[in-house]
Amino acid sequence: MIGAYALTEPGSGSDALAASTKATLTEDGKHYVLNGQKMWITNGGFADLFTIFAKVDGEKFTAFIVEREMGVVSGREEPKLGLDGSSTTALILDNVKVPVENVLGKVGEGHKVAFNILNLGRLKLGTRNIGSAKQALTRAVRYAVERRQFGRAIAEFGLIKQKLAEMAVCCYIGDAMVYRTLGDVDSFPVNPFGLFGVLGNAWQWTEDCWHDNYAGAPNDGRAWTEKNCRKHVVRGGSWNNVPVFIRSATRSGSTPNGGEFDYSSLAGFRIARNLP
Repeated sequence: MIGAYALTEPGSGSDALAASTKATLTEDGKHYVLNGQKMWITNGGFADLFTIFAKVDGEKFTAFIVEREMGVVSGREEPKLGLDGSSTTALILDNVKVPVENVLGKVGEGHKVAFNILNLGRLKLGTRNIGSAKQALTRAVRYAVERRQFGRAIAEFGLIKQKLAEMAVCCYIGDAMVYRTLGDVDSFPVNPFGLFGVLGNAWQWTEDCWHDNYAGAPNDGRAWTEKNCRKHVVRGGSWNNVPVFIRSATRSGSTPNGGEFDYSSLAGFRIARNLP
């Protein structure tokens, strides 16, 4: 069974609570009737089960579990630049009858479902993008070594070294944010600040480490250090709670493994400064 998350509408995107899809309770109190349209729904063309958001009586934002057989109709496939493995379509809801038992959570509390799903989705998207950035850096370094101008590889020129170093630092920062956030999400039940606090902590921690460590890196070789990162474990956290991946990265400086770069230890950064 394939699922889909249906929140966005033609007139509501980031402002999710402005949704206009309506859910009306039938006279016998056994069903909600959904009417409206959703846009750009991932898996929309072939999903069997949908989490659909609508306003009960036009006011109470609510989440519903809706099966395709209940009457969900998919629109045309949207043309995309990539992500060809997924289907992206509109959903048309025309008098779709949904049993009252299919309310997800409570009537009027659909925002809790919607925003928690969005938060985790953003974390996964960030992880995917870091992977793409690492691939881009690997290819950039390979090209810089292979491309020759003025009798030598362009990797020997200072400006190219600096560009590659900045790319490596950015990849590490992305890794640090992902692992820091995932570690805090794992401790979410005991985190007094909730998921929004977790995300905010990760950003502040990374921003502070960036400020202390990055400014001089291209010139004097400084990178992320345990000393600087230790003092930026925010909101009373312990350095021992920072993922081992990050703690070891601030101390190691290992060499490449099998021709690929160990971004967690900033080997990519160091190599970029000393290429070829």
